[in-house]
Amino acid sequence: DTHPHGGLDIFRDAISRGIHKAENYFLQDTVDRENKPLPTPVALANDDGFTRESRFQYIGQKGATVLITSPDKPLAHKLALALEDRFVRELRLNTYRVAESLLIRGMNSDLVSPISNESVRRGGELCAILADSGTVAIATMNIPKDAGRRWLRSSHKIRGLPFLEVYIHMAKDDSEQFEPPSMPDLTFVPTENDEATISGISLKIKQALMTQGVSAGIDVPKWYPLQTPNDGGFHWEPPHYSTYTRAAAAKFPKVLLTNVDVSWVQCIGEGWAAPLTGFMREGTLLQTLHFNSMLIDPLDLTGNRETPYTQTDFDDYSTQLQMGVRVNMPIPVILPINDRTKKLLASEKKISLVAPTGRIIAVLTNPEIYEFRKEEVIARVFGGWDAKHPYIEKWTRAGNWLLGGEVELIQRIRYNDGLDKYRLTPEELRQKFKERNADAVYAFQTRNPTHAGHAHLMQEAGTRLEKKGYRKPTLWLSPLGGWSKSDDVPLDVRVRQHVQVIDKGMLPASTVLAIWPSPMIYAGPTEVQWHAKSRRNAGAKYFITGRDPAGIKRSKEAGGDDFYKGEHGRYVLQTSPGMGDMEILSFGKVFYDTRDHQMKKRDPARKKDFLSISGSKMRAMARSGVTACTGNIPDDWEDTLSCVPQGFMVNEGWRIMISYYQNPTSSEWIPYSRMLGSPKLDDSTKLAETGTFGKLDWSLNFLDRSGKKISPWHDIPLKLAKESNTCNMIVEIPMGRMEKLEMQKKIVFNPISHDSQDGIPRHYRYGIPFFNYGFLPQTWQNPAEKDQKGHRGDGDPLDVIEIGGEAFGTGAVIPVKILGIISLIDQGEIDHKIIVISAKAADADKIHDKETLEKHRPGMFEDLMDWLRNYKVPEGKGVNEFAKEDLDSSSKAIEVIEQTNKFWSHLSAGKIYSKGYKLSGGIESSPPPESESKVVAVPEASKTKKAEKNLEAQAPKDKGKTELAETTSAKSSDVSQAVSSSTESTVEKIASSSSSSKSPKSSASGETSETRETSDKAASTSEEKNGVSSEAKQADTDAGHALAKTPAPEEKTTSSSSSSSSSSPATSAEDESENSSDGEVEKEASSKMVGQGLEAVAASEGASAVAEGKNEDSDDGEDSDDGEQQGTTSKTKQTESSKTSGKSDKTKADSDKETLTLEDDAKIIGALNEIEKQLGDIEKDGRDEVAKPGAKAVKVKNSAKDLLAQLGEEEDDLDATASDSEEPITSDGKREEETS
Repeated sequence: DTHPHGGLDIFRDAISRGIHKAENYFLQDTVDRENKPLPTPVALANDDGFTRESRFQYIGQKGATVLITSPDKPLAHKLALALEDRFVRELRLNTYRVAESLLIRGMNSDLVSPISNESVRRGGELCAILADSGTVAIATMNIPKDAGRRWLRSSHKIRGLPFLEVYIHMAKDDSEQFEPPSMPDLTFVPTENDEATISGISLKIKQALMTQGVSAGIDVPKWYPLQTPNDGGFHWEPPHYSTYTRAAAAKFPKVLLTNVDVSWVQCIGEGWAAPLTGFMREGTLLQTLHFNSMLIDPLDLTGNRETPYTQTDFDDYSTQLQMGVRVNMPIPVILPINDRTKKLLASEKKISLVAPTGRIIAVLTNPEIYEFRKEEVIARVFGGWDAKHPYIEKWTRAGNWLLGGEVELIQRIRYNDGLDKYRLTPEELRQKFKERNADAVYAFQTRNPTHAGHAHLMQEAGTRLEKKGYRKPTLWLSPLGGWSKSDDVPLDVRVRQHVQVIDKGMLPASTVLAIWPSPMIYAGPTEVQWHAKSRRNAGAKYFITGRDPAGIKRSKEAGGDDFYKGEHGRYVLQTSPGMGDMEILSFGKVFYDTRDHQMKKRDPARKKDFLSISGSKMRAMARSGVTACTGNIPDDWEDTLSCVPQGFMVNEGWRIMISYYQNPTSSEWIPYSRMLGSPKLDDSTKLAETGTFGKLDWSLNFLDRSGKKISPWHDIPLKLAKESNTCNMIVEIPMGRMEKLEMQKKIVFNPISHDSQDGIPRHYRYGIPFFNYGFLPQTWQNPAEKDQKGHRGDGDPLDVIEIGGEAFGTGAVIPVKILGIISLIDQGEIDHKIIVISAKAADADKIHDKETLEKHRPGMFEDLMDWLRNYKVPEGKGVNEFAKEDLDSSSKAIEVIEQTNKFWSHLSAGKIYSKGYKLSGGIESSPPPESESKVVAVPEASKTKKAEKNLEAQAPKDKGKTELAETTSAKSSDVSQAVSSSTESTVEKIASSSSSSKSPKSSASGETSETRETSDKAASTSEEKNGVSSEAKQADTDAGHALAKTPAPEEKTTSSSSSSSSSSPATSAEDESENSSDGEVEKEASSKMVGQGLEAVAASEGASAVAEGKNEDSDDGEDSDDGEQQGTTSKTKQTESSKTSGKSDKTKADSDKETLTLEDDAKIIGALNEIEKQLGDIEKDGRDEVAKPGAKAVKVKNSAKDLLAQLGEEEDDLDATASDSEEPITSDGKREEETS
């Protein structure tokens, strides 16, 4: 009552104060309870028995939580929406957004504070449960304190669940409550463009999750051989190198690889072909042929983890494998073998894989041998048939069996060709990309030089990726490194040109240049999948493809049109199975805009401003050596190709193109990846190397004691001892080596060098030789002599096969015991093979003939006959024919040796003339002066085509011919002292056992032989091409004169102190350079040539002949290069031979046959010139299109017919018979005009 406001007001005021106080008390109590300390996280337990790991494996997804932390809530919300959309749409991941608004309206609706610890705890537990179920939870909860975020991270960590905190850092953060995170996984600063910011952040988050195995559902171990369909960032890391050393592997049966096979071994061993870990087994091959993919089960969910890697079983297999993972595997990765190899492997479990150099590079385990159903495989892979298709041709020539099995590399594969620094493994490439901070890698496959059109595609691809949000997209320029067809640009030319293009800024400075090791098979849409898939295994996310990837023209016989439609490759690649999220950047054809000198799509409104610069035009410009245009492009450019449009190619790169296209047949080029080894040289003979072994410029000269060059053919004595059946042999090809090495008859001092095929050194392909191969010195199979069946000699020294079991080095001069002779027929010529055994072999005193050979070396004779019959088959030739399918007796062999030794004596003494042959002292075999009337003119070997004969240089006269026999005898006497003095004692030791040899029994087989003829003629031809006659060279001691552009190579001299010899092919001298860096064989000179005139002649003629490709394939005479031949044409007259009566009517009749006269030659030259001119006109009129048959084509055709008719009238049958008498014998003949 005393209160100023009265009692009622007081009451009301008290009530109001009390309620307010009660409210405050209630709220504070609630907040205190909500902010009590967060509990210690504990692992979730599932008592169902179905583990989290099993769930992840079966659904193919691992759960995770992505917490987006930012004071900018709207931006965080946008990012969460974008992530959810991309994860669901692109990756097919089950994803759920845990947004703050969702929690407030739902499970946290009873909470007073949305940022309390209880709110954090409840939201965190929800995210963990979602992640545990295999869902990706994207959380945008408001957790201002860092302590709450750290608790959320630890709660996931203890449960083994992936957790990722993404912090979007604001330049100005006005929020006092927000506490920046102390350890975010990713931090981003937003740009003014929210869309670009969100796109870039999304990519980084996606990549970070993929590295934790989210899309695969597992933590992937390093051995995991899987590139998952969703990519996931996983890659196959190849197993450690084989535990077998090369010496241990040498004890396993050996399989010889081709250069193509070596490339496939590299693809398998380094991980390019993952998940393939070896050559395909039959089951995997079938999947590849029918589905362009293969099934794997790396987690063994269906019990089929090992199925792709074990023997194919067609009777017992699980259909559950269909539940496995299907990965792209479009082309067969197979290893063909022949019948002989199949027989040798038998039931072996470990097999050594041997490169063409003789080096063991890998071990194949748990082998599976099955039929090579060639027609089925070819039809499925290529979708058509063309017998001249380069890779189809390889498969049709291959063996009839396939060898599957897992491959373990002995060591990293090195080619030692100067390009190994550009050969990076998938692991090394990933590291390169990481060093460049690449957030996207886009690969460009190429087997051509890079010009502005290619650069446009690569630059445009980078621009597209930047628009997608990538900040550092990185280009991988990936040139094909394996085998390619002969008219493709050589690998080293392309790589050198690519380097210039990058260095001069035509491509981004961050570009990675790395060779892709695969061979090319030209299978169009099928193959281009392999191109992309294998790059994906090395870290590429994007693959650029243009028009007609992996395409090829059909052969002329098959019509010459495109094998595949250009657009199909790009389409198939974008829809192929098992490629995961690899994206294809597809481009159409681009043109050169003459207004701004840029490559782009053609504007239909001004077509005349655009040029189409095709590959054929580029080649034509390079061949003619034109330079860059100045000012406007000439109006007649399409017709004249008078200059290179500005910007088409960097100048330095263009100079490389000119260098190649103006000299395409040079032996210096590296057409594709071929291993270069080291020669196995004899250490007891003084030898001098020139050039690089494995290239056509390599040669090996023999030296005498003073260091002067000598001829192994003429100056090393035969030392035939009939009483002991022994003689000397010179080794060309050591046992276990595949390089086809030959003594060169038409090069001064007759060095040993590489034979060639398709423009590269030739190798044996049928199998690993189990014998030493060489020739008998001072022997010669006279082409003028015929046997009883009309077979001529092949113009070579006698070939020798030594079967003692020890590998002798090239150049070895060894005493051998003669066991017998096997004679082959090659294109009408007799080619004897003398079978011998080293006189020092442990069982040389026990083996005398076929019967004792079979007794002490069971199966060797059968293997030998099989080899001789079939060794040319892998080269596309038929089986060889035997004159007698048996080993004839040693007495017969000695009879042949004596006869060929006598022929050699006549050749050396000048009684027989064989054009171009180099004799002792470097003197050339030549006809005598016209005053000397009686000398036999030996016809060319019949397997050398007349076209090649017309290219040969004519030999000059030699005034010292009459003293040649004495010179030869003196040389032989001198060299014989340098040859091992132990020969005589060894011969005496086995002489008694030799006398008891038995006659051999018959056996069946057949084959033709190698010939030195073509390679010798090529050498002689190259001298004339350079415009330098042999006569001029003998007068000129300047070694560089014959080799117009380059100086003569230095020589490496080997002797007993500088060369090593091994009896095992697996431990040859090549192993010494096992760890050498890239590089070509060092050309140091350990001894200098100090001779006078003969040395100058040798350097001049030898260097010229070697460099110009003396070793063309002697069997088919094909020109291996498709480029234009360069050279001058000249005429030389041959001294007319005197006429004489023949020994018989047959001889007279043969020698009386009509030959081509000088007038005939003039007609032929005229016809050739006309044809060349008209062909040039046709090329000019239709450079990009196939010329339609018109008046010019008809005229050329008729001219060619006339020429062929003239050539056909000439029979290559100028027989002349050499006599055993001391007096020279002449043959009748007309003056012969030779044209080169």
